[in-house]
Amino acid sequence: MGPTDYTYWQRGLRNAHTSSVEKGMNDNHFNLVVEHMVKSFEQIAIPDDLIEEVKEVVESTRKHVLNR
Repeated sequence: MGPTDYTYWQRGLRNAHTSSVEKGMNDNHFNLVVEHMVKSFEQIAIPDDLIEEVKEVVESTRKHVLNR
């Protein structure tokens, strides 16, 4: 997906992840993505307060990503 391809975002998080949820994506998978993101940020020395802020934003998408 290139910087000018907004098709994914136009679909919305819920619609964009429907097929993944139908294939079994669940909270465990969501948690793994968050954990990987945090570890990656820690490796490049992103300040803890910024990591927490990003985690809050990502967490706010959980219900949409998991189609709840």
